[in-house]
Amino acid sequence: MTQVSVVIPMRNEAPNLAPVVGGILEACAGLDAFEVIVVDDGSTDETATLARDMIVADPRIRLIRHQQSAGQSAAIHSGVLAARAPVICMLDGDGQNPPAELPKLFTPLLDDTTATLAAGSKASAAMRFCRCPISTICTATCPRFSRAKAGTSGMSTCPTANATRAIPNTPTCAARLSACRTCWRWHG
Repeated sequence: MTQVSVVIPMRNEAPNLAPVVGGILEACAGLDAFEVIVVDDGSTDETATLARDMIVADPRIRLIRHQQSAGQSAAIHSGVLAARAPVICMLDGDGQNPPAELPKLFTPLLDDTTATLAAGSKASAAMRFCRCPISTICTATCPRFSRAKAGTSGMSTCPTANATRAIPNTPTCAARLSACRTCWRWHG
């Protein structure tokens, strides 16, 4: 059974595809079974073609293609719905977040079945004080849910979402989490 699904929303990210996917394959090498879901959000470059080439070389890679761009949240939503694993991670396709950090997010969810959300971001003083509108809505609408453990080894608690709160893993709340690098356990 697949343990972890990593969803990568991409739009015109052909130059970043190989390094990002390669980094994910390396970061997840310790898992028994995982999948990488590349969601091509209407790219006009070679993103889909390169992804198809990678699939031939490694069947753990999957491609979902939007014929026209629907935005990052829609791409994440498509990837989450296609995921086969109970733990789903999201990593932007631009390579700005290192795939090597993924185990710090998914390990708490694999080790503790009561945890439902782990979130992380780059640790910097400037980022600790920012707050995006999506996370404000999510924090305001989901405060009654149980606590989750954040994967924070080497990373700060996510400044754009309250990582100490478990968010229900429904497509609606999953889309709200798209502003943050996240990894969550899918229930149902």
